[in-house]
Amino acid sequence: MLLIIFIYAVAASQGGAGASGIEISEICSRNFSAVSDNKGHYPDFIEIHNKGDDPVSLKGCRIRVGKSGYGGGWIFPDAVLQPREYRICFLSKDFKDLERIDLDDSFNIRDYVLNGAARKQQISNEGDGWKERAVYVPLNLSYEDTFVEISGRMGIRLCAAEAPELVYDTSYSRIESTLAASYSMEEASIVSNEWAVCEPSPGKPACALSDRIQPTLKQPIFSREGGFYEDGFLLELRTESEDADIFYTLDGSVPNKESRKYVEPIRIRDISETRNIWSARSDVASTLLFPRKKYGFAVPDHPVDKCTVVRAVAIGRNGEVSQVTTNSYFVGYAEKDSIKGLPVLSLVSDPKGIFGYERGIYTVGKTAFQNMARKGRYSMNEWSDANYHNRGREWERPASLEIFSAERERTLRQEIGVRIKGNWSRSFPQKSLNLYARNIYGEGRFAFNSFGEIAFGESPESLTLFCGGNDIKTKLVDILASRMASRAGLNFSVMRFEPCYLFLDGEEWGLYYLTEKYSEDYLRLHFGVDPQNVVMIKNHEVEIGEGGDLSLYEDLRYLAYLGLQDPENYKKFCEIVDIEGFADYYAFRIYIGNINDWPSRNFALWRSRKQGESPYEDCRWRYLLFDVNNASMDTKRFPDADALLDALETDDIFRSAMKNKDFQRLFIEKLVLMAGSVCSSEALEEIIDPLTRQVELAEEATLRRYFGSNVTMEYYRLQVDEIKEFFALRREGMALSLRKAGLNPGPLEGSY
Repeated sequence: MLLIIFIYAVAASQGGAGASGIEISEICSRNFSAVSDNKGHYPDFIEIHNKGDDPVSLKGCRIRVGKSGYGGGWIFPDAVLQPREYRICFLSKDFKDLERIDLDDSFNIRDYVLNGAARKQQISNEGDGWKERAVYVPLNLSYEDTFVEISGRMGIRLCAAEAPELVYDTSYSRIESTLAASYSMEEASIVSNEWAVCEPSPGKPACALSDRIQPTLKQPIFSREGGFYEDGFLLELRTESEDADIFYTLDGSVPNKESRKYVEPIRIRDISETRNIWSARSDVASTLLFPRKKYGFAVPDHPVDKCTVVRAVAIGRNGEVSQVTTNSYFVGYAEKDSIKGLPVLSLVSDPKGIFGYERGIYTVGKTAFQNMARKGRYSMNEWSDANYHNRGREWERPASLEIFSAERERTLRQEIGVRIKGNWSRSFPQKSLNLYARNIYGEGRFAFNSFGEIAFGESPESLTLFCGGNDIKTKLVDILASRMASRAGLNFSVMRFEPCYLFLDGEEWGLYYLTEKYSEDYLRLHFGVDPQNVVMIKNHEVEIGEGGDLSLYEDLRYLAYLGLQDPENYKKFCEIVDIEGFADYYAFRIYIGNINDWPSRNFALWRSRKQGESPYEDCRWRYLLFDVNNASMDTKRFPDADALLDALETDDIFRSAMKNKDFQRLFIEKLVLMAGSVCSSEALEEIIDPLTRQVELAEEATLRRYFGSNVTMEYYRLQVDEIKEFFALRREGMALSLRKAGLNPGPLEGSY
């Protein structure tokens, strides 16, 4: 007995004073967007609380996670918890180097050349106080086997806790006994032994139950599935769960026990002539609040087309819930021209998260008005702070997506995440949207492998609904560029586009293009590469990969700085760059007159980090085409666009390559290819004519929806004619550009 007392006394005095009141107070095993660390990442976490009156050191204590993997765990470095302090421990196996290293700040010629100055990397300590004190633990926290134990140096358990499987962005938190006693019977099902499912509360006690409770009941059953109906009908709902009621909404909001209780069938009818709600708002865009003549955007002056969105949930007597079922009903659409021949998408998300002042991702919102208050003036432009300019996980919203084919069969109903996409175009009332399939919502991939004419192969993880970007009125330029390059088999990546018609929270949102999204998954599907072996650079920054991967891109730029006119340097350049694709990429973008925001921006390239099994895992850089809509194929401004001169002046890699005679010849050969086949008037018309016929009715409805009488189909048809004129004149303009650059324009001036 004396020996046991002695052992406990030693444990208490040597790192891990269990008697001093260390406890695990919170477990978050599915942290998607609730709590970020100082670097903006979202690892899972636990919270440790010193409820005692004395400081406690965790130095030498061991943390283990998971009953099934009861291995060695991880030893805490020196970490002292003050009395009553809460300390966050972020957990991820990605934390490899936990020691702060004094970085070498000596002058580096390579860094000076590439960045204009010698720089010293700095570690950010910005953030809340609890973030600065956080401990980073290189272990993964499983949401299926969420057991955590902390033991002292002698291996004696100091504290332990186990959490049930959680919904994303919730915590299993220890709560005050007085608070636990205040919960109602309906809430008791998620409270046990003074623990509850709560909103994450790092650095402080838990204080509120989460409204995201793990679903345990079966979903409500609808008498009719979402889809297209010629006549109205009565919709019946039922539940197979005993002692459960059904609650529903018709405005896109997530139903709860405060919503309408289902007591009788719901009348479904054509509601297109009812009052506009979301489309009537002017706070969705700075270009509506502070109109610019060059855009001509207008709030609709007519009732837009609508569908009836029914969302329903089953809620049990003790607070148990089901998943929400969402169905969209289109009544009387047989004679409506806007959607003829096109797939239709219905995207439904709680209006508070889309159009709300505080958290609405689609509005100018709180972000804008706080910014205007700071400046002391009520005005905005396209780049002004606004909710829709916010990015990252915290600005992703859960949504329900239904896709109906052109034949009006429902091909998809899936819970997903949605974010705003783009830069300048975020300030437009019609915005591009990124769509994400994630396990936290249900399926980790989109549950289809084809859409319209697009065969995606294996189902993708993410897609984009593209509004046209700066080409908002015609929405043609990016699609034409992609299809021309793809049809010719040019050696760079393109995204595939398919036209569709979108309804957002039940209201007409117009013509969009469902589009592939560049990601690790895109590269895996198209090139068979290991997603963990991919580096993607976008606009001089690491888009995919690790921070250290930037050095691979800087090696490329430094080689160009050394001079590619040197045969040995050019040979090495060809070893690390797909030279055919490099020439294709620059010849194509220059030939279509892409200028202004390229190549200084809107460029991306990728490679494998190391050699792999796929032929494309050869450590060579390859380019990706995107965002050519700002200034391309523009007859008015750029019939003779000197995109070649612009690229030579602004792109150090291309400029260096063009000093090599071998690459010059290859580049001019590629320009001849563009003029003779890829971008010829005949090739263009074979793409643009069927495309415009397919989308013309949808385009007309969309122009009316967003511009009223300010922009008409006459304008649209004029733009189509001017694109054709651009390609008819472009060979001559390209020859002029070569002559200005001191190159031989002869191949472009001859016949071919």
